[in-house]
Amino acid sequence: MDPPAEAGAAILTLDEARTRSALVGSIAYAVELDLADGPDHFRSTTTITFTAAEAGAATFVDFAPGELLEVTLNGRPLTIPPVGHRVPISGLATSNSLRIVGRCPFRNDGVGLHRFQDPTDGFTYCYSHFEPFDAHRVFACFDQPDCKGPITLSVRAPAGWTVIGNSRLIAPPAPDADAELAWWRFRPTPPISTYVSAVAAGPFHSVADEHRGLPLGLHCRRSLAPHLDSEELLTVTKQGLDFFPALFGHPYPFDRYDQVFVPEFNAGAMENAGCVTIAEGYLFRGRVTDLEREDRADTLLHEMAHMWFGDLVTLRWWEDLWLNESFATLLALLACTRATRFRDRWLDFASWTQALARQADQRPTTHPVVAVVPDIETVPLNLDRITYEKGCSVLRQLLALLGEEAFAAGLKRYIARHRFGNAELGDFLAALGAAAGRDLTAWSRVWLQTSGVTTLRVDTGSGPVTAVLDQVVVRQARTGPEGPLLPHRISLGLYHDTADGLCLRRQVPVDVAGALTPVPELRGEPRPALLLPNDGALTYAKVRLDPASLEVAEDRLADLADPLARTLVWETLRDMLRDAELPIRRYVALVERHGVGESEPRVLLPLLRNLVTAVERFSAPEHAAGLRRRVAGMAQRALTGASPGGDLQLAWTRIAISLAGEGTGARWLGELLDGGSTLPDLPMDVELRWSIVTRLGALGDEGVDERVDAELRRDPGDIGRRHAAAARAACPTAAAKAEAWAAASEDPGCPVATARAILRGFQQAEQETWLAPYAERYLAGLEPMWRSRDLEMALTFAAEAFPRHLIDPALVDRLEAALGSDRLASPLRRVLVEGQDDCRRALRARACDAAAGAGAD
Repeated sequence: MDPPAEAGAAILTLDEARTRSALVGSIAYAVELDLADGPDHFRSTTTITFTAAEAGAATFVDFAPGELLEVTLNGRPLTIPPVGHRVPISGLATSNSLRIVGRCPFRNDGVGLHRFQDPTDGFTYCYSHFEPFDAHRVFACFDQPDCKGPITLSVRAPAGWTVIGNSRLIAPPAPDADAELAWWRFRPTPPISTYVSAVAAGPFHSVADEHRGLPLGLHCRRSLAPHLDSEELLTVTKQGLDFFPALFGHPYPFDRYDQVFVPEFNAGAMENAGCVTIAEGYLFRGRVTDLEREDRADTLLHEMAHMWFGDLVTLRWWEDLWLNESFATLLALLACTRATRFRDRWLDFASWTQALARQADQRPTTHPVVAVVPDIETVPLNLDRITYEKGCSVLRQLLALLGEEAFAAGLKRYIARHRFGNAELGDFLAALGAAAGRDLTAWSRVWLQTSGVTTLRVDTGSGPVTAVLDQVVVRQARTGPEGPLLPHRISLGLYHDTADGLCLRRQVPVDVAGALTPVPELRGEPRPALLLPNDGALTYAKVRLDPASLEVAEDRLADLADPLARTLVWETLRDMLRDAELPIRRYVALVERHGVGESEPRVLLPLLRNLVTAVERFSAPEHAAGLRRRVAGMAQRALTGASPGGDLQLAWTRIAISLAGEGTGARWLGELLDGGSTLPDLPMDVELRWSIVTRLGALGDEGVDERVDAELRRDPGDIGRRHAAAARAACPTAAAKAEAWAAASEDPGCPVATARAILRGFQQAEQETWLAPYAERYLAGLEPMWRSRDLEMALTFAAEAFPRHLIDPALVDRLEAALGSDRLASPLRRVLVEGQDDCRRALRARACDAAAGAGAD
């Protein structure tokens, strides 16, 4: 297998990392970055002081400059040439001082030190992103998480800029000999890992505040200053800074807290110590729902949780990446529901977090939560839904198992024991187990070291339905590959008819073990109208309703009084849809019957988030066009009846736009753009306008070029340009597709963010004729792209250009042939295997829809 060209001659392995961390210690970095050294590069000077366990030993330092200028060890110049990103050093003393100088390139792929020039005003911004193994693109270091040390940063940059690091400034910026430049010198950090060190620089718009003596900062580029809603952002920040110290039993561990919104970011956010970087998409340029604000709050709190769990105590190696991310996800949920106004976050957990985990866990590429990570190249393979969403779901089950009091006590013990150091999964489980008085070895073995999901259903007997329950059994079955049945702590919810609808009468805790778990305490209980397994979403499992409950759910889902119960039933129905147990037309009929009148946005919005994709992928070809028109009409009726200016109106409007068809639908879109038609209290803001233009492009609107040009005059910056490129790529013409493909796959100067936008516009349902020729070009171009382009670009192309709308057996066969190549890199193989699995699932769902016949409604 050939690594990407950027990877160099050596990939850091776990064995090498362990050997190096055993040799070096007492590490400290002094890093000097000259961002004014040139337009395409910066000068990096690093002095590393460290001890060596063995005098005379040899090791290596990670550094990937464009030009290596100097290597000096204990005053002795070294002339050994670097090997890839490694600088070999030998003849170590017990105490060492190593100075390395180089010129490093600025990048446009979101890793290392990313440089961005705002086309709106010409201002330039830089920011770093180092996880998991990119700090050495900016400064020389032992680039592995268990080589922690304090970092003292100095930065030379234009005097009018703001420079942000991991700590406070020692003093205000000092003028340079060149009066147009200045030096920013920062205090030494506490011991941190290289991957959470950071620098951001540019003429930012900044908002300063403080909380209980801690300096706070919000920063974004100047052209987005009107969208920095600092009041809400700071409110959530302060609420988190009150919640987490009490939870962890440890004060905030750094001396300031900055949140920097950065352009062209590959991630949602990154937990750099005291200097969190966040994607600009969280600065809302148009009307958004409250759920989207809740999602943003969750992201802010996720990164804040990492200040303790990840930065203060850091994983030793990347097999515990899941714990780092899953636990921050769970803690953000707790913080949202208990410290902010977003008290219903568990609804999103049930409809999004657990659903994504179940989907990933049924793929051929699923893996245990605790993954094997033999080298640094394997890490990106595990930045997935198993690491984040399944891990969080499993930890939620552990919380239910241990109880919150023991869970919190164990967490405090863990932080106190390992602060400013590194720890492993065993350390975490030992702390929780000691606090709860239990051995978690067996729990860890079945939940963390196996893959796959099980299905839970309640059996109330096969005899005649009686007024009271007789024998109630929870049945558990394995879904997919062979594996163990899991222990679950669940609640059975018994919902009865009341004047207020179907309401919870009793919730019965059950410890599920094995294939059959009797529930004798329910014998003689009045039979509920609906019996809901996993009420409260305590465990991680697929759920199926008993026949009587399913019949009631389909008939009276809207009568369920509890929003979380409605969400869980909807998720069961959607899972049945994905598993080809429920035809898409029957599912849409349920949305028409129970979804249109749903008044709780946090129940409806996740449902709608998946509806368009389900219609596009799971409709039998002979039904697809009619079903799209049906859902578009449903959305039009719903948005008309929704409260003006509310979240439901906006959500239904987005559905109506995305499914608008030719003729009447296209005319409606044009009238919305031109002002001939309006929606009460819903202004056509910049993001809605771009969604309309893109849809008109996909419909082949003859005036789309003029419309794109007009929107670009309204929105001339880089975000508008990416929207424009996507809208043009959406057009159903050979020329439009060819131009888009060339820009995204062949132009080496195309930023990753732009390529991603183009490919998402390029991929349009109902355009199979135009997309079909690119399936072979995609497969033929994967390996050359992997060998010749940077890792982020290669992975973006592999994921976004996959021919997901060509759902037919021929694609399955072509993918099978491509997977036969022994030269296919592991990340590319994974993309193809998952895409093939999605195609097979869609084919099964389409067959289910076709077999349902005319009675599916």
